[in-house]
Amino acid sequence: MVNSKIMKKLIVIVVFMTTMILSWILPDLYKTATDEAPEYPLSFYSSVADKFCSFVFTDDDFYRTDVDGNRFTQQQFDSLLPMIYTNQLVYDGKMPKKVRGVDVDLQKIRISNFSYRYKPKAYQKPSIKLYPLFESMSARVDLSTPDDVFRISDKIEFIDIESNTVNSEKSVQYNKALYNSGFSGPAKRIAGIPSARKNYDEGYFIIDSNNALFHMKCVNGKPFIRNVNIDKSINIECFEATDYPNRESYGFLFDSSGQMYVLTTEGYNLQKLGIPPIDMKNTVVTVMANMFFWNVMVKVNNSKTTYAIDARTKKYVDSIESINANIVYHWIENIFPFIIKLTSNNDEYIKPRFMTNYPVAFLFNIFFVLTYLCIFRRNRLSNKILPSLWICITGIYGFIACLLFKSDIN
Repeated sequence: MVNSKIMKKLIVIVVFMTTMILSWILPDLYKTATDEAPEYPLSFYSSVADKFCSFVFTDDDFYRTDVDGNRFTQQQFDSLLPMIYTNQLVYDGKMPKKVRGVDVDLQKIRISNFSYRYKPKAYQKPSIKLYPLFESMSARVDLSTPDDVFRISDKIEFIDIESNTVNSEKSVQYNKALYNSGFSGPAKRIAGIPSARKNYDEGYFIIDSNNALFHMKCVNGKPFIRNVNIDKSINIECFEATDYPNRESYGFLFDSSGQMYVLTTEGYNLQKLGIPPIDMKNTVVTVMANMFFWNVMVKVNNSKTTYAIDARTKKYVDSIESINANIVYHWIENIFPFIIKLTSNNDEYIKPRFMTNYPVAFLFNIFFVLTYLCIFRRNRLSNKILPSLWICITGIYGFIACLLFKSDIN
C-alpha cells in the first residue's frame, strides 16, 4: 500500500516534469520546422520625389518601386535616392548639382550619412560596470587607453588597472566636480563608448537617482562635468552615446514611455523624434540618416514601419508599414496552450519565460481530453479524473506525458 502511494506520487512528479519539458521543446521544434527568414520591403524616403521608394523582395528576385506602384530600373532608382547612391551617381556623372535647392557638397553628404540601431538586448543585457575614461582633448590622432577605469554608484572611484587599487586623489577630484554639478547618487545608468575605436571622445552620460542627466569627460587631464538640465517632465529611462563624424549629436535618449529623443551638441538641445513611443523591451529601431531625411525603421513582432523624419527639425514627414512576406499563419500553432522559453532575442539572461495562448488553444485541450478518455475507456472513471483535468489545462504536453507513463493518477 505504501509502495503504491509512493509510486503514484513519483508518477505525478514525472508527468509534471515531462509536461514542462515538452512545453519548452515542442514549440522550438515546430518553429525550426516552419520558420523562415523575415522578408520586409526596404524603404527609403526620396529627397527628389518626396515619397517612399522601396526594394520589394519576391521568392526569386526583387524589384524597385514607389508607393504609387511605379517600377524603376536600377539607374532610375539611383536618381530617386541621391543621398544614398551618391558614389554611384558621381561615378556615372549623374549627380545633380542641387538637391532640394541646396548645392551638392559631397563632403557634407558623406559626414551627414550615418546609421544607428537600438536593440532591446543592448538595453537589457548585463554589463561589467567598469569604464575607461579617455582624454577627450588628446593631441594624438588616435585615442589612448587610460591606465585606470572608474566605477560609480553613490560616488565615483578610479581604480588603477595594474595595481588594482583606488586612486584616491583622482576620485576625490571627480567626486567634488560631480556633486558640485548637482549629482545625486546612486547612479542609475552610465552611457558611453568604452573603446578607443571611435571617431572622437565625448566621455560618458550619467543618469542619477533623480533622473537628471550629467555629461562627464576628461579635458586636458581635468574633470569636465555638466548637468544637461533635461526638462523634469521627461522621465529619463536610457541614453545611448554616439560618435558620428558630423558631431551634431551626443546620442539618443529614451524616456520611460519609450519616446525617443536626440541630444544635440548645440547647447544640449533635446529634440523629440517624430515617431510614436516604442516598447523598449521588444522593439528594434534602425535609423538611416542623410542630409535631408532620417529613415527610421521600427520593427516589432512581424511588422516594420518606416518613418521619414525631417533631418533638421526631427519632425514626422511620412510613414509606410510593411508586413513580413514570409509570415504564414498556420492554424496548428494554436495547439500550444502555453510556451516556456529560457532565452530571448531581446536580452542575454537565462530565465523562464511563460507565454500563454488561452483561450484559443482550449478547444484543442478538450480534443486531447476526449482522445485520452477514449484510449483509456476501459479504466475506472476515478483513475481518469486527474489526468483529464491535467490535460485540460496543459493540452498536448500533458496528453503526451500521460500517454508516455500510462498514468492512473488518483
